[in-house]
Amino acid sequence: MKRLILMRHGKAESEALYDSDFERRLADSGVREATVVAARLAQAKLLPARILASPAPRALSTACLVRDALGGERVELRQVPELYLAAPATLREVLARHAVDCDDVMLVGHNPGLSEFARQLAPVRLDELPTAGVIAFEFDGDDCGAPGMHAGRVLYFDYPLRVSS
Repeated sequence: MKRLILMRHGKAESEALYDSDFERRLADSGVREATVVAARLAQAKLLPARILASPAPRALSTACLVRDALGGERVELRQVPELYLAAPATLREVLARHAVDCDDVMLVGHNPGLSEFARQLAPVRLDELPTAGVIAFEFDGDDCGAPGMHAGRVLYFDYPLRVSS
């Protein structure tokens, strides 16, 4: 892996509508957010060969919207159960297992782990990755399955302006 794109899922429906946090789906505004950011990624030519997604419905739906905007079946999509609410150490382990053979990978998951991981990958001032927010990094060398502290360079950062429900 030489490029890594981290994306937080789009805005989810209220927790009050579900028995568990895991089950939450994208709100209509979350669908619009993910669609807008996916189109911008395509325009910026940030085209991952593989998307690793949390199986939580809000994250998986976000990943599917991105995959469709970036080339459909050309982009491999893998559901990785460990990505649900993953901490940075778990994100590193997932990359080491699922991204070693791929130059361009995207992780679609959840905060706070994604934001913490982004701060570890490069010296960025990022309090929290917003819903449908995306940050892309580039790494030197081929062994980036477990990128080191501040080993990356930020290539791209984007997020949608809040889209009303």
